[in-house]
Amino acid sequence: MNYIKTAWRAIKGHRAYSIINILGLTLGIASCLVIFLVVKYELGYDRWFKKSDRIYRVTLNGIDFNPSVSMAVVPAMRNDFPELEAVSQVLFQNSIMIKVAGNTRYQEKSFAFADEQFTSVFDYQWLEGNPATALSAPNSVVLTESVAHKYFGNREAIGQVINADNTYDLKVTGVIKDLPGNTHLPFSALMSLETVRKNIKGMLSNFYWIPTGGYTYVVLPENYPVSRLEKRMKAFIAKNWGNDVAKENKLLLQPLKDIHFDQRYLDNTITYTTSRETYWALAAIAVLIIVIACINFMNLSTAQAITRAKEIGVRKVLGSTRRQLIVQFLGETAVMTFFSLLLGVFFTWLFLPPVAGWLDIKINIVQLMRPSIIGVMLGLTVVVILLAGLYPAFVQSAFRPAVSLKNKASLSFKGLTLRKSLVVVQFAISQVMIAGTLVVAYQMDLFQNRDLGFNKDAVISFIIPDQSKTPLLQQALVSNPGVRQVSFSSGAPGYNNATSFSAPELGITKVDVTTLKFIDEPYLRMFDIKLLAGENVRRNTLSERDHDP
Repeated sequence: MNYIKTAWRAIKGHRAYSIINILGLTLGIASCLVIFLVVKYELGYDRWFKKSDRIYRVTLNGIDFNPSVSMAVVPAMRNDFPELEAVSQVLFQNSIMIKVAGNTRYQEKSFAFADEQFTSVFDYQWLEGNPATALSAPNSVVLTESVAHKYFGNREAIGQVINADNTYDLKVTGVIKDLPGNTHLPFSALMSLETVRKNIKGMLSNFYWIPTGGYTYVVLPENYPVSRLEKRMKAFIAKNWGNDVAKENKLLLQPLKDIHFDQRYLDNTITYTTSRETYWALAAIAVLIIVIACINFMNLSTAQAITRAKEIGVRKVLGSTRRQLIVQFLGETAVMTFFSLLLGVFFTWLFLPPVAGWLDIKINIVQLMRPSIIGVMLGLTVVVILLAGLYPAFVQSAFRPAVSLKNKASLSFKGLTLRKSLVVVQFAISQVMIAGTLVVAYQMDLFQNRDLGFNKDAVISFIIPDQSKTPLLQQALVSNPGVRQVSFSSGAPGYNNATSFSAPELGITKVDVTTLKFIDEPYLRMFDIKLLAGENVRRNTLSERDHDP
């Protein structure tokens, strides 16, 4: 306790120096905490499932890498691989209109159809309902907690009925905890696949009928090597769909933990893919930031040592040992580091929401209260104290009393060479990081302002759930004086669907992959897309008006 009191008096006695050091460490610690939360979030994709080590997604490698496979694969795998713990099919969709009692309508961005084994693969936290039976019956739906509250308020959701796309009346059979953001399969509602099975009969036998968002998952038994299953895949395809299909296609087993980082699958993915190296590089930046902060602390502390030479001389004359002085100076460092940690947590709380918004990820200050994060913060504090405090403590405690009391400590100070080296290292790291920041900023500016080849300004895009009402919608939009052009297509220019093609007459004999989009006549004019050859599609339409908005 005496050391802490002494350290506090020393800090108050050198306020300017203490404030500079505390603020420097604060910025370093806050930056590290924010980066740590981002890295932990990204590297933790889908790792929160209990069976994540044994869950694999079945993907297709034919003319390209496709995360979706035919719905015919699931029944065949259940028949040919009975040893598998679970085989589940999911049909993910991007948008759906939900109507609740009272004719209240909601447009949900993501939902999925899943079979009865889905809950055996993914162990979500269930708040209501029985996971074993919730998806077994047709016209059943499981909602996330926030969606259930949005639809029904504080009323019990189980047993309530909602309508999907004016087509399906669905009974709520379960409510699960809201999904963490770091999952490759986000959804707000999970509907029974039995609801639409009769409408997709053609998909259940044709290997090449592959629905977008049709994902298949398997759970391997414990201590079951995945290589054993992979070796049997070729024979499995040949048995069920013939040797010709087996020669041209492979079914790959993609580990659940790798889905977010596997950049071979760029098309038909729900969430973006990235590389692990990106986040390891980000973690390295966090380390460099804290090293710079510690070097700054060390340089300021050793510079301050000369001004405290008389104090050190008096303490030694009065009987203080070098060990006691080292402990005292480390105590000062510990107190300043503790204050820096508190301020760092405060700044992390302050800046975390905008950072999460910029990166579109779900991280918040509550995560800092988890035991693992608290352990990291305590470990970081100890590391900072040792890195920033040991060298200055040894330098300051090494002054000889006689020299110190004669104001000649500066002549005996031997740490000048090391201080110069630390300054060089500090500036070198800073310059590298500044140069990297400028490069990234230039790249981001290029992405945001470069010519995309089409005009995206003042264009609103939305999905039409009921295609039969397209002519009525077209007439209503065209008659609106605020609408200049209307176009119907399978997607905006930035949204692509991959498809295979060949053109023997042009010398393209091998099947290749391209992107395909269905458009109408106003499409190219609306997006100001210039043709390099050929002419626009032609069709009489009411989609364009000759008036300004």
